[in-house]
Amino acid sequence: MRARSVFLATTALTFSLIFATVSAHADPSAVPIALSTTSPQVTEVPLSPHMPSIDGQAGAGLPTEQGQYALFGNPAGFSSPTLTFTALSTGAWLMLRPAESLPTLWNLLASANLGLSGIAGNLSSEYGAQGLGAGASALIGLSGKGFGIGLSAVSEAYFYGPNLTALAGEVQSEIALTGGFALRTKLFGSDFSIGIDARPFARIHAVLDSADSERVLSQVVAGNVSLGLLNTVPTLNGYGVAFDTGVQLKSGALTFGLQARDIGGTRINYAAQDFQTVLDYIGRGGLPPTTYASVANVSAVDYVVPMRIAAGLSYQPDFGSVGRFFRAGMFLDVLDFAPVFTGDSSLLDTVRVGTHITLLSFLDLYGGFGVDYYSAGFGIHLPGFEIGIAGYEQEGIGATRNSGLSVHASLQF
Repeated sequence: MRARSVFLATTALTFSLIFATVSAHADPSAVPIALSTTSPQVTEVPLSPHMPSIDGQAGAGLPTEQGQYALFGNPAGFSSPTLTFTALSTGAWLMLRPAESLPTLWNLLASANLGLSGIAGNLSSEYGAQGLGAGASALIGLSGKGFGIGLSAVSEAYFYGPNLTALAGEVQSEIALTGGFALRTKLFGSDFSIGIDARPFARIHAVLDSADSERVLSQVVAGNVSLGLLNTVPTLNGYGVAFDTGVQLKSGALTFGLQARDIGGTRINYAAQDFQTVLDYIGRGGLPPTTYASVANVSAVDYVVPMRIAAGLSYQPDFGSVGRFFRAGMFLDVLDFAPVFTGDSSLLDTVRVGTHITLLSFLDLYGGFGVDYYSAGFGIHLPGFEIGIAGYEQEGIGATRNSGLSVHASLQF
């Protein structure tokens, strides 16, 4: 009886949080408590790992996933009856058109003796406003049997602009500790799960203007490649705590998932020092203290990671004995309702359809699409080990669309 009361209370709290925040997005006069401030507000980009199994499906599938995916997706996935230990999950990604990588490298080598202007002339037409970037991630964690805990690190750099002599750039890194729990019960004969987690994190965010970018690029062309090039760049650094929640409803081969990440918007308490000072303190195991002299006044600014609300429906039938040779699943997701509520995007623009086919019990094939968005990938999974690669398209900073390539490998038991 007590367990049932706890479950009902948790369910009520979760849906209250979701619906209160949805209402705040739908009504401009209503502002979530976490965002109630008269300070100017700056939107921070959420940082999370790129997984080929998700990228290859055009981003579909995350609300209904379990295992390690629940640590950065739907906390309801912690209710999985299988306990999964991820000893190491690591990945990397490039944000540019993969088909242009080799021509770009060729142009870079061919124009190196022409200096910055030569490189800019050869490459500007290829990148233009699309931008280019790269990222990497690492994660360890334990998920299943009603709880999840994990430690993750994500770094990402992105540069964009009308041409290579007028680039602006951003370099971000985040370390987060995720801990949460989930409850499972029967609802109308189906398996119903609800989960919630908390994510304390530390983040640094260096912003390079066109002068910084040109100076760094000039030194790189001259053969001077080191982190010292960023020493004088103003760098935001600080801490925050995010909360996530979600539900999953499974009936036979069908699973519905609804997740809310960064409930109410997550505020980051930033200070600003030069990059070298931040690195020095990271080497000592932390960030500069709040009493340390700041290179910019950021106390009057709210830096907020916006809430994202996603929903998904998956169909993964049991193929019986044939499943040893062939299995398939379909996924239909809405990646984020928030821009729909604010009128910044149409519902159709956020819809993604994906598929996952497994051959011979170890070879995975992925495919997905949205409105003018396409992706594909493949992977191999063996007992305790999996690896994958995918090409994908997504929204990019300073660009209407950005294409990329992600690779990932993990050890799981």
